[in-house]
Amino acid sequence: TSLGKLHHEQVWHDNTGSNPSWFLDHISVTDLEENITRYFPCHDWLAVEEGSGEVEKMLPCSDTPYLSSTQAFLKNAIPAEHHIWWSCWKGNDASNFTLPQRLTVAFTLVYLAMALNIAFWSGEKEETYNITMFDISSVELYKGIMSSLLLFPVIA
Repeated sequence: TSLGKLHHEQVWHDNTGSNPSWFLDHISVTDLEENITRYFPCHDWLAVEEGSGEVEKMLPCSDTPYLSSTQAFLKNAIPAEHHIWWSCWKGNDASNFTLPQRLTVAFTLVYLAMALNIAFWSGEKEETYNITMFDISSVELYKGIMSSLLLFPVIA
């Protein structure tokens, strides 16, 4: 039989167990008879110590996916746990690292890159080549590649 018209969904848990915190992004319910998918967006914690501090939520129903295509791309294309700058801007709810800790790592990488570029800097002028809107010399290109290669093991 068909599920009929869905208006909302109530989700909860009893807050027991060794790690009772849940992060709920959304719930998708598909009516197999009518082949209709309904979405219940949440994007919040079901936990006493996280988010809004609630273990019970009433989720409104949506017939369309709750993310626009741009939002879905930004959310899924660059996972925050794999990119330090993206995790600072977007946040990573599943991470144990706080925003100040992520910012510390991000700016440490910036300062390390600056220090490596200073180590290669000589101050002498070289013949430059106009590549699109940038003027660059072969020595500058070499220095940029070398400092990037030295920084790469730290980033990876």
